Amino acid sequence: ACVAGALGDYLREQGDAPGADAELRAMVPVNLRPAAQAAQLGNHFGFAPLLLPIGNTHPGERLFGLCARMSALKSGTQPLLAFGVLALSGLVTKPLQDAITGLFSRKASAVVTNVPGPRQTLHLLGARMLSYRGTLPLTDYLGLATAVVSYDGKLQYGFTGDWDLMPDLDVFARCAGEAFADLRAAVP
Repeated sequence: ACVAGALGDYLREQGDAPGADAELRAMVPVNLRPAAQAAQLGNHFGFAPLLLPIGNTHPGERLFGLCARMSALKSGTQPLLAFGVLALSGLVTKPLQDAITGLFSRKASAVVTNVPGPRQTLHLLGARMLSYRGTLPLTDYLGLATAVVSYDGKLQYGFTGDWDLMPDLDVFARCAGEAFADLRAAVP
């Protein structure tokens, strides 16, 4: 909901105001691992397209609408099918792998993920770890990748943007912070 709000605000600041019903398609990773296997190593996720309501200026409406959309996506078969296709791509040549990856990335303008991290403070070699950040790579077709990571009761945003599409990623980062503040005020 914050990323959708930030994208809408960013576009408005750039002079490209999205209409009230405007949406932007983002790929979201969906965890396919059963809760009982959560501590196991390795990736077990699929991707699914999620329409972000970037024209909706009401933070609470964005949040509850996206919660409903995510529930529908998670209960559908698309993430599992995407996992299967990506798993099979590991068995083919590199050019075919690139073509398969391109199919997924051309279906969206962004990737948005939420990574739940440790709820308690961690230490490394006796030093307290203050924070950590999530970053995502971009493919040729994506303009923005956003990772929201929780750690020790705090949220951290990580952004990767295509310089040609978003040369002022700092403006988007500010919009994301403001969208989060708006959401906190709207949904206590």
